[in-house]
Amino acid sequence: MDLAVAITLVLLNLASWCTFSESRLLVNMTLVYNASKIGGLCLDGSLPAYHLHRGFGAGARNWLLQFEGGGWCNDIQSCLERAKTRRGSTLYMNKLEDFNGILSNNASLNPDFYNWNRVKIRYCDGGSFSGDAKFDNGTSVLYFRGKKIWEAIILDLLPKGLMHARKALLSGCSAGGLSSFLHCENFARILPRDASVKCLSDAGFFMDERDITLNHTMRTFFENLVSLQGIEENLNKNCTTLLNNPKLCIFPQYFLKYITTPFFILNTAYDVYQFHHALVPPSADMNGHWNRCKLNVSLCNTQQLEILQDFRRDMLAALRSFLMHSKRGGTFINSCFAHCQSETEDTWFALDSPRVHSKTIAEAVGDWYFSRKISKLIDCAYPCNDSCHNIMNLYSDETKHGFEHTLGWLNRWACSRSFGLGTRIPWNPEFLVESLSDSTIYLAYYTVAHFLHNEDMYATNKIHPIKPEEMTDDVWNFIFCDGSYPKSSKIDPSILVDKMKQEFEYCYPLDLRVSGKDLIQNHLTFGIFNHCMEIWHRGFSLLDFKADDLLIQVTWKRLCVVESFKKFAPGLHANAAGFLDEQDIDMEKQRFLQASFLEFRDIMKEKEDSEEGIQKGVDCRKPLMEFTALMTCDSTAKTSGGYGGGDENGSLRNFKLNESTFLASLMPKKEIGADRFIEAHPQYDGRGVIIAIFDSGVDPAVSGLQVTSDGKPKVLDVIDCTGSGDIDTSKVVKADENGCIQGASGTSLVVNSSWKNPSGEWHVGYKFLYELLTDTLTSRLKKERKKKWDEKNQDEIAKAVKHLDEFNQKHSNPEDGDLKRVREDLQTRIDLLRKQADSYDDKGPVIDAVVWHDGDLWRAALDTQSLEDGSDCGQLANFIPLTNYRIERKHGVFSKLDACTFVLNVYNDGSILSIVTDCSPHGTHVASIATAFHPKEPLLNGVAPGAQLISCKIGDTRLGSMETGTGLTRALIAAVEHKCDLINMSYGEATLLPDYGRFVDLVNEVVNKHRLIFVSSAGNNGPALNTVGAPGGTTSSIIGVGAYVSPAMAAGAHSVVEPPSEGLEYTWSSRGPTSDGDLGVSISAPGGAVAPVPTWTLQKRMLMNGTSMASPSACGGVALLISAMKLLVGTSFVQAEGIPVSPYSVRKALENTSVPVGELPADKLSTGQGLMQVDRAHEYIRQSRNTPHVWYEIKVNQSGKSTPTSRGIYLREASACQQPTEERWTVQVQPKFHEGASNLEELVPFEECIELHSTEKAVVRAPEYLLLTNNGRSFKLVSITLVHLLILRNSSMFSDYGCYDLILDVESIVVDPTKLSDGLHYYEVYGVDCKAPWRGPIFRIPVTITKPMTVKNQPPVVSFSRMSFLPGHIERRYIEVPLGATWVEATMRTSGFDTTRRFFVDTVQICPLQRPMKWESVVTFSSPTAKSFAFPVGGGRTMELAVAQFWSSGIGSYETTTVDFEIVFHGIAINKEEIILDGSEAPTRIDAEALLSSEKLAPAATLNKIRVPYRPVDAKLSTLTDNRDKLPSGKQTLALMLTYKFKLEDGAEVKPQVPLLNNRIYDTKFESQFYMISDMNKRVYAMGDAYPSATKLPKGEYNLRLYLRHDNVQYLEKMKQLVLFIERNLDDKDAIRLNFFSEPDGPVMGNGAFKSSVLVPGKKEAIYLGPPVKDKLPKNASQGSVLFGAISYGKLSFAGQDRGRSPQKNPASYRISYVVPPNKVDEDKGKSSSTSSKTVAERLEEESILVLATKNYGLITLFGCCEVAFIELLCIIKQAHASGNILLEYFDFSVRDAKMRVLSSLKQDTDEEHSEWKKLSTSLKSEYPDYTPLLAKILEGLLSHSNVEDKIRHHEEVIDAANEVIDSIDEDELAKFFSLKSDPEDEDAEKKKKKMETTKDQLAEALYQKGLALVEIESLKGETAETEGTKDLFEDNFKELQKWVDVKSSKYGTLLVLRERRRRRLGAALKALNEMMQDNGDPPKKKLYELKLSLLDEIGWNHLTAYEKEWMLVRFPPSLPLF
Repeated sequence: MDLAVAITLVLLNLASWCTFSESRLLVNMTLVYNASKIGGLCLDGSLPAYHLHRGFGAGARNWLLQFEGGGWCNDIQSCLERAKTRRGSTLYMNKLEDFNGILSNNASLNPDFYNWNRVKIRYCDGGSFSGDAKFDNGTSVLYFRGKKIWEAIILDLLPKGLMHARKALLSGCSAGGLSSFLHCENFARILPRDASVKCLSDAGFFMDERDITLNHTMRTFFENLVSLQGIEENLNKNCTTLLNNPKLCIFPQYFLKYITTPFFILNTAYDVYQFHHALVPPSADMNGHWNRCKLNVSLCNTQQLEILQDFRRDMLAALRSFLMHSKRGGTFINSCFAHCQSETEDTWFALDSPRVHSKTIAEAVGDWYFSRKISKLIDCAYPCNDSCHNIMNLYSDETKHGFEHTLGWLNRWACSRSFGLGTRIPWNPEFLVESLSDSTIYLAYYTVAHFLHNEDMYATNKIHPIKPEEMTDDVWNFIFCDGSYPKSSKIDPSILVDKMKQEFEYCYPLDLRVSGKDLIQNHLTFGIFNHCMEIWHRGFSLLDFKADDLLIQVTWKRLCVVESFKKFAPGLHANAAGFLDEQDIDMEKQRFLQASFLEFRDIMKEKEDSEEGIQKGVDCRKPLMEFTALMTCDSTAKTSGGYGGGDENGSLRNFKLNESTFLASLMPKKEIGADRFIEAHPQYDGRGVIIAIFDSGVDPAVSGLQVTSDGKPKVLDVIDCTGSGDIDTSKVVKADENGCIQGASGTSLVVNSSWKNPSGEWHVGYKFLYELLTDTLTSRLKKERKKKWDEKNQDEIAKAVKHLDEFNQKHSNPEDGDLKRVREDLQTRIDLLRKQADSYDDKGPVIDAVVWHDGDLWRAALDTQSLEDGSDCGQLANFIPLTNYRIERKHGVFSKLDACTFVLNVYNDGSILSIVTDCSPHGTHVASIATAFHPKEPLLNGVAPGAQLISCKIGDTRLGSMETGTGLTRALIAAVEHKCDLINMSYGEATLLPDYGRFVDLVNEVVNKHRLIFVSSAGNNGPALNTVGAPGGTTSSIIGVGAYVSPAMAAGAHSVVEPPSEGLEYTWSSRGPTSDGDLGVSISAPGGAVAPVPTWTLQKRMLMNGTSMASPSACGGVALLISAMKLLVGTSFVQAEGIPVSPYSVRKALENTSVPVGELPADKLSTGQGLMQVDRAHEYIRQSRNTPHVWYEIKVNQSGKSTPTSRGIYLREASACQQPTEERWTVQVQPKFHEGASNLEELVPFEECIELHSTEKAVVRAPEYLLLTNNGRSFKLVSITLVHLLILRNSSMFSDYGCYDLILDVESIVVDPTKLSDGLHYYEVYGVDCKAPWRGPIFRIPVTITKPMTVKNQPPVVSFSRMSFLPGHIERRYIEVPLGATWVEATMRTSGFDTTRRFFVDTVQICPLQRPMKWESVVTFSSPTAKSFAFPVGGGRTMELAVAQFWSSGIGSYETTTVDFEIVFHGIAINKEEIILDGSEAPTRIDAEALLSSEKLAPAATLNKIRVPYRPVDAKLSTLTDNRDKLPSGKQTLALMLTYKFKLEDGAEVKPQVPLLNNRIYDTKFESQFYMISDMNKRVYAMGDAYPSATKLPKGEYNLRLYLRHDNVQYLEKMKQLVLFIERNLDDKDAIRLNFFSEPDGPVMGNGAFKSSVLVPGKKEAIYLGPPVKDKLPKNASQGSVLFGAISYGKLSFAGQDRGRSPQKNPASYRISYVVPPNKVDEDKGKSSSTSSKTVAERLEEESILVLATKNYGLITLFGCCEVAFIELLCIIKQAHASGNILLEYFDFSVRDAKMRVLSSLKQDTDEEHSEWKKLSTSLKSEYPDYTPLLAKILEGLLSHSNVEDKIRHHEEVIDAANEVIDSIDEDELAKFFSLKSDPEDEDAEKKKKKMETTKDQLAEALYQKGLALVEIESLKGETAETEGTKDLFEDNFKELQKWVDVKSSKYGTLLVLRERRRRRLGAALKALNEMMQDNGDPPKKKLYELKLSLLDEIGWNHLTAYEKEWMLVRFPPSLPLF
């Protein structure tokens, strides 16, 4: 054995001695025997263990638990290997553990924790004590039971004193440090509540950092680890719920914020493990460019150092929130290149330990734990700290150059082997680092040689404890390779386990060979590679004692050999050093060295017990990885699998929730990075931002909307922009001496005397409560009120039954007629009460409103006592007055029953009071998503809890919740007025034209001029393309948001059993593009939430999902960005750091930083640019703060066509996809600045060099560069397939916003779709700023191609077979519909599943200037089966078929649904699609042809609706003076009120139609339309707007008022004669079914009827459609009316009989119309003349002459007197009579009748008019005293004169007039006549009968009116019915009336009612009145209902009285409501 070996053995012997020095604290292992009971086993199944050293003194009840570190295993192979080592089995662990550093019991080395109970928890699971799984493949078994091990050890320690701990600290290093993070909260929960529990992590803050190649190496490693060991369910639940990828919650940066236990983070900012394995893993540096830098940081180049500094910055950024906001946290982040620093004394607490701000780690931790000082220490950046023990010091350039030379050839050679001797590369076990025997085998042998040779290197001692033959392969494998224990070995286990193996594991990495000059390349470099996974060497020194001597040796601080010689025997060191440089040492020199080492040993023995020896003793046994290593490369830390970025959108498996993560998932924020952003920037949580919520209204009382996060009021204003809550309070009243006023409803109201009202004027109005509430709340209130009403009604029934029972007991068998009638009356009352319960219809309570000015403000109060049961509840005087919400921000609640919050606003100087309520929970839900703040429930906060809002109600309660143009316009006005930053609008409709309309114009102004950012929902009409709605998805200036669902949302909010594996767009979310090629969806955001809802819902929160929820989520995210762009100064927010808020820049930031959802380019049509990310957008905005705020408007035109203009290129139809298009496109790229931008400061300097890109150059190509400047330049590129662009100069035609224009003229964008496959293709041409490419695309030109397949087979059938579906999957197919096809019959067959599946099936076709032709169906399959559909199509156009399995359907089942879809095209082509019958008798010819295949021609046509046209009878134009109608531009809105009158002869369901305006809200240039239909009593029956609905109306006359708004008077002037149609559905019995004929004369001749035939392709067939039969036309179908319906020609193969007969139900039906012709001409009935300015005498004379002239027109002609005055004519007629030519008597009768007509036409509104009437009536009565018709007319005139003061006298006159009528009639003759039957064929008899019937009616009317007058006189005089002995005139009169008529009829029933009332038979009276009103088909009469109220009052049924009073205001309102 040579000298080198001998020296080594001596050194190892010395090392052995110093290792077991008594100065070291070695603690025995404790196995946890009970661990197996709970499954807590090491990887190999062995028992877990720990080392416990008991505390003493003051620390006896304090505990410190330290997790051991040691990497991880993340695949089966590495875990199997680990299970055979001390890292996976306690069998191979040392039974003694050295307690050092933080575990030391030496007060001078560990002053704060030395006397605590200290526990070292051994690490044997490979998963940071967090796994809970098992692997068993039948051959091998692995136990991933780290969590159970932790639990078992805790259970074992608790009874040993841990359960009584007063103080406790959980710590750990490396993988153990990660364990400390993972188990900190659990540890705190285990210990007593009063214990001081804290945690520490040393080198455990592992970062989710991309490596230098931008791959997620560490992420991939940890994801595999989590999956393998089942760790996910044991990770922090808050984190896993909120993160899209819950596996990432193993990284502390993602769950640190959820740790509430005080925590200390000890880490180096340049953690070498992460440096070598996360930042620069070998896989990212295959060529070894970083080898030198890794070896020595001083060798790193500038770029490498910058990357390392970026890593430090990233770590500090990840800790920013913890550093800023954790009040109980501590940190020690130094700049050393190290890993663990707490487990060794030299880094923990030594004189030269690393320090930050002069503090050691131990001092910093102690100060933190014992709260002595704040310990948040952050070191400066490398290389400022010279106290670090982190650099491999090479001491000399020779050593450095030697390593550089070796590394120069080693990086190309050492790892190239896959076999032989060497060390496997951890990240790729296939390859080896080649090992020289000198650097591996020798060194391994040297570590145990002294045992084998009995410490006798020269074999002089013949006694050996171990024989050579005993060193079998199993023994060597156990010692060197962590093999299994050799049970058959005879070697003493104490030697084998506790000595030999321990020596190897501790001392093997020490290369103590003394070699020559080749040491570096022959040993040391290979030693680094071989051993770096366990240890990194501290330094290599070159000791140059002689000029020609070279000594290179490995040195370690305070280790044996050189350092020991130097410190304790410097003389020996100097003497021995001279021999160490030689390659070959002779025997003499060897003996000298041996003697030197032996002498050194003696010196050390002398110092053994000295204090210096204790403090500075040598320790070879100390784990070298604890000695300030550059990195700890654990040999078991192997990365398996590939590399690459993870899915940041929420990929996960085995998703689990806990309470906190569940709550967090209800209000998703992590998906868009909002939580990360707020955590990093808590002050930028929306503060300083105002959001306008355009929605259904926000309840300001709900939790979460009270204050912002900084204590400011959340809701600044609440406005009803629709006017649905407006009350007309223009009526002014004064209070009487008692302080009472008359309310508008008629109620007497008491005014609170404390209310200030200097003017004394009270404005009054009223409103029905139900008009303010939602249908849901109204329904609930009706049920509650009905319940209370029923109770009252039952009480009255009980009373009535009691009265009847008492009567029956008193009169058991009444014979007297009066008694019988009394009994009947009592029974009637019972019956009435019971019937009333059945007919109960609650119209709701009435609210009286009072408005006044208190000298400072307008205030209002409400009287709601009709809502409350208590006598004082709701009274006006008890109301706390409110003013406009924005002033005092106060609200009220109507009653406890409704719990409905309301707000009051006063407008128009008190003339209008607006009661603001929400029309659905939607608005509050939306507002809460955006801004809710819950101080006690932060997980449920909205996205921007610091933001404020205003509520702009655009949903009209009168229309359910439909938005109106008025609401939208007023909302924009309010947003500008309140200086809002943001608008959120979660509303929208389909549109005819994108980016068009009045509202769009106003939005553009608000965005471009006032810089508001407008965010809106894209729509919920997916999954087909072209389904985005307006305005969100179709308007360029609005950010349209799609709806995204993450796994956390699915698991939490939707409570699905198993959430999807990754985030996706909701199935129903609308998709782009728009019809003009724009993308449609801008970005996506979470589309579901469980958020607060209004109090009236009686629940705190509600789940809603839709793009309505995605929009406020995005809006809240934008609010965070705006908040970050502002800085709080005093009480106002101003721009910070010069970052102005611009919608343009914010939108660009959002779009360019979004995370893509989906992998295909076409996914952008669904998700926009992706899922928005707030933190990334913020960084983008910061970086782009100095870039111009420009919007690049894109306009695309086909060359040569000025219209239409589009915003993208959309090739959809087959004609555009069959050949390369040679069409030239003009693309205008128009930079636009905000209005008011400075010409000199913004416009002139603007210049951008643009690099153009195409996402697919093979399809779309573009030139490379453009220069955008103000002046521009022109150039032209010529290429066959190249895009030609031309930059033109500024043109004034585009100067809408005061900016210059740049027109990018693309002369021939050639898109070649011929090489594309069928289906959807999406590309983009986008521009990038050459000088700032980081900005991403600054404009995009979308190119969408849907290449359809062609149907070639006959018959035309298309089949899509074996389509596979999983939840959320969408299959799209594009088909060119064959020409001639008009409908489709489709069959969908499903298979392959056993649980219910739900599918969306959509088809879409695009038609120019029309809304997309869409058919949709939601189909549910409970089991595999087939379903059939039929839907219309348009031939020759592309049809998209979208089949989607609903996103949550089938979740939890791994079965794939297989779908076969078959489409069969059918069609009958006709020569005219719309048939118009002109009203003539001629039939209409129809030519039919089958172009595809044979079809059955079975025509059917039905007219089932009628439209009657009307012109307005009145038109009033007015200016709206209120500020809420003043546009942002300053213009005042105008209103046009059109009034139409129509009459219904019978009750009918009607719908008003205005073809010019209907079905358009956003795509119309008119601002608003609204109509109301009311009867003559002013009762409103219907309201509507752009989407009119049918309303059932009773017969009667009606007014329809149409209200139009605009700011342009010329537009409104043109509408003054607007034609309106009243559309009425015909009853089925009245619907007209038209007949078809095969002959043109068929309709007249009645033959040739056509039923059906079979059409053969290529052959036409003609049929004739006959007009309707005239007698079947609806009655009162006036000329010009239009009957319309549907006509169909084909028959479905699977249609039923009913479907075949009804053309409306046929998928291919067409409109048919019939114009009603003029009616038959009737004889002229004469003309009436004007009477306005003539006296009664003149009118009498004129009427008489006109009658005579009309009757004697022939005589007038005979005398030639056509031009003679009428008075002369009369003389001529009289003269003619004198000569016997004419009978004057005949003319006298006519003149009499004429005079009567004059009498009837006279008005009696004034006293003068009444006097004229009385004078004429008296004259006529004297002239014709017995003429009954005249007397009846006089009676009629008296009755019409109601404005009389002396009512008794008036009624007496009525009685007299009635008596005159009665006396003028011969009743005997009349009775005799009616007793006989007349001959109906006798004309004279019929005439007489008619006359006698008239007389009878006149008699009955006179008796009836006399009876009424008698009752009125009795009432006025206070008389009762007849008194005994006096004649009862009323009764006599009534009996006389009974002779002639049925007194129960509706005409005369009132008298019967009064008679019963006079007799006190009130029940009978009420019954008679009810029956009379039910029989009367006329509009209700107020007098009858007033009579009913009086009867109810008399009976005492108060509940019915109150009910009828509410109905009185419904039937007879005092005025019409406001618009």
